[in-house]
Amino acid sequence: MGVPAADAARLSAVASIAGATAVTALEGGITNRNYRVDLPDGPVVVRLSDPESSALAIDRHNEY
Repeated sequence: MGVPAADAARLSAVASIAGATAVTALEGGITNRNYRVDLPDGPVVVRLSDPESSALAIDRHNEY
């Protein structure tokens, strides 16, 4: 599974994952696209949501 260009651009704008050695799309997610990002210190998961998902009244801030 590849990373769409729009998501790759959004991921490249995140300074904390600038040293990523690999990005792998993860399956699942209803309103988010999830990626495993491998960093020198270990892997992290990054979730990208679409602006359209705001129509679902999901409180993203409350998810932290």
